[in-house]
Amino acid sequence: ALELYQECYRVKDGALTKPQFIDFYSHLSPSIDSDQYFEEMVSNCWGITPEQLNAINEAPPEPLLEPPVEEMKEKVINPKPKAKKDHEDTTDEEETRMTASMQKFRNAIVPRGVRSILGVERQLKVYAKDDCLELEELKKIAEDFRLHIEPTDIETMFKELDKAEKGRVEYKRILGIVLGRMSKDRRQLVDAAFSLIDKDNDGVIDRDDIARAFESWKHPDAKSGKRRADDILHDVLEVLDNTTALHRGVKTDGRYTREEFASYFECISACTPSEEDFENAFTTLWRVDKSKLPLTEEKKVEKEAVKKVVETDEEQDE
Repeated sequence: ALELYQECYRVKDGALTKPQFIDFYSHLSPSIDSDQYFEEMVSNCWGITPEQLNAINEAPPEPLLEPPVEEMKEKVINPKPKAKKDHEDTTDEEETRMTASMQKFRNAIVPRGVRSILGVERQLKVYAKDDCLELEELKKIAEDFRLHIEPTDIETMFKELDKAEKGRVEYKRILGIVLGRMSKDRRQLVDAAFSLIDKDNDGVIDRDDIARAFESWKHPDAKSGKRRADDILHDVLEVLDNTTALHRGVKTDGRYTREEFASYFECISACTPSEEDFENAFTTLWRVDKSKLPLTEEKKVEKEAVKKVVETDEEQDE
């Protein structure tokens, strides 16, 4: 099973990082109903003694996947108020007003980063029957991922989504709460980057195309010496592969359509509250010239609003 995981997700040199190791077991966990059996299996496989297991159980729970830095976590959970949301909290099917319970669910996942979002999405699809989930299945996912959210909050959120009281909710609506909807301004940047990468305009790019276009050495972590530029590029390609494989339902071939490229950035966008940070990533790392992009409707409205404020101030000064 581990070899299959390494093959499907193109694990570099056969060596797993801690997030990948935990992600592997997140794939395996849903197929094992008994917690006791799962505990015994892992303990026997890796030689974990009862004393070590007790120490682990008594320790404060860790997130399933390594979270981003605390500054990023604080921005996601407690974003500064702003006139326009950078990432709208809506689903594709219908407008969903974010309630307190929905926000708690989102805050339990998004600060952990893209890998955690993909892990939750994967489990939602595993548990879904006819694309729908029942309350107990959603609770089991929260338990498997050790989400820091009260069962009562999950019950409240489920009830808010299940207005028809059918006892089932579409998994895409739950995923929509986590991801939100990428704004038109951000989608424009994503499309511009794809167009720059897609030199022959056939609507498909591959790993080599991305490697040539993505200037990973300009990433803040590379410039500070925290990470190697090659490792940053590898992480981008790995998560892009994981996202594509998850949505296709089969192993990726290293080629991606425009929509698959955009799906990867849906997760990135959800984890990036700052419009400025998101834009800088594209102008710096993907060489998108923002000045050449036409104004979206959102930008036109924003520009017109600013213009009216300036005109009003000038009239008052006169």
